[in-house]
Amino acid sequence: MSDKKNLTLEDYSLIARNITDRVWQLLDKEEVTSEEADQLIHAAHAARFHLGEIGTPLDIARSEWHLSRAYLKVGRPVPAYYYGQKCLEVCRDKELGPFTISYAYETLARTAQKLEDEDAFEEYIGLAKRYGKMIENEDEKKIFFTDLALVPGYED
Repeated sequence: MSDKKNLTLEDYSLIARNITDRVWQLLDKEEVTSEEADQLIHAAHAARFHLGEIGTPLDIARSEWHLSRAYLKVGRPVPAYYYGQKCLEVCRDKELGPFTISYAYETLARTAQKLEDEDAFEEYIGLAKRYGKMIENEDEKKIFFTDLALVPGYED
């Protein structure tokens, strides 16, 4: 048996970045195969683990958002809701600002839509819009509202 090597911060960072890139590749696909769906979930959890070891609160919030979106992608809205709430919790606890908070509400709105909870959907869409309007950087604001417009059931 070989000696166990302790991972450095650089090792964790590289691993997390590579896994997160794979998560984005799979999230960006129109449809995923059953094998890709499993890979997406495993990769999103692995990225969250590594970022939990070395990441900033922003990294952790984004990895919770990835988990929510990954579970939505594979048709599992209940765990998606859990991770959307975790994302929002980190955003609030660490005061991450309107850009990140707006995305937490965006994924919660998507989840509520999948769960067919119209009241929650309206609440989360409203909060996403409210925080989206607070984004100071105009490019980030435009990116957010472009993404929000893709939420099924969204109306401006």
